[in-house]
Amino acid sequence: MGHVVLGGAAALVLSACGGGGDSSTNSKDLVVALDRLEPGMTIEEAIAAIGWPANAGDRAWTDSGNQLLLFTKGKPYDDATYLDVATLRLIDRTITRYYFVE
Repeated sequence: MGHVVLGGAAALVLSACGGGGDSSTNSKDLVVALDRLEPGMTIEEAIAAIGWPANAGDRAWTDSGNQLLLFTKGKPYDDATYLDVATLRLIDRTITRYYFVE
């Protein structure tokens, strides 16, 4: 029993000090990912800008209870699919941004 308590306490201290988790370069921060998106991006460029594969379905990411969804739109006479809307659902609010450029 003493080992379990000590292990849990050590994990708590490690977590509080910032150790044991993802480094900032590997962090899956969906707010940062949303900030990387720009008007005129194709869906492929938007996915690359997010920095990791969708993990909650096609064009959907989740992390720590938050969810990022991308919606697309096409242009006449263009085969590419473009980023239209991104919606980030956080625990306490929702952020929606519009990106499509005619």
